Amino acid sequence: MKAVREQKKAGVSTIKVDASGAWTAFSDSKTPTMSEEEMAAAVEEAHKFGLRVAAHAQATEGIKNAARAGVDTIEHATYLDEEGLELILDNDIIVVPTLIPFEEFLDAGEGVEMNESQRQALKDDRAAQRESFVMAHENGVQLAVGSDAIPPMVPHGDTHREIRHFHRLGFSKSDALVAATKSSAEAVGLGDEIGTLEPDKSADIIAVEGIRSTISTSWPIPRTLPSSSKRVRS
Repeated sequence: MKAVREQKKAGVSTIKVDASGAWTAFSDSKTPTMSEEEMAAAVEEAHKFGLRVAAHAQATEGIKNAARAGVDTIEHATYLDEEGLELILDNDIIVVPTLIPFEEFLDAGEGVEMNESQRQALKDDRAAQRESFVMAHENGVQLAVGSDAIPPMVPHGDTHREIRHFHRLGFSKSDALVAATKSSAEAVGLGDEIGTLEPDKSADIIAVEGIRSTISTSWPIPRTLPSSSKRVRS
């Protein structure tokens, strides 16, 4: 497809397609927006160039269309049903729930402008997102941490907030950290380069004082930060 080729020339590593609408004034998160055939064409073209394909998919049918089309990751998977779950598992698709907007925007006050209809839609999305997250986790779907950064409400670099939500919805502390490192690296196609501590991989490592039994709003203070084998002080 022309759009995929243009993005390849621009130097991207991932193509994102919209499999469904979203929580906006001009869209609907419960409605699919691209057919399976349309996405399959984009996936085929992207994979031909070695590009990853991510799908924004909240709607039930949008999730299933994206999974059948062969995308690499599904972002949100808000209204996941059992058929969609099986398709995701059968195709080894990584799901990136991006919980921060669903969990925090309703409590943001004046930080996020929305009318009553949008507020109710977000409430519906949040309830469904929680159920889908638990369903996916309990059935062995690989979930990766991603913030869905939307400045200023979700600035880049706020990954710790997403990790806390993973933990609150059932992940152990260690599994939540794996979702933020190994799984996230694999989600963007860099699992052979980063994400785990192994020979020949690059890594940024923090050394902290003490062990926390839970993930809280207070994180240990880093004392050293080795960056790609170069040691630096915090």
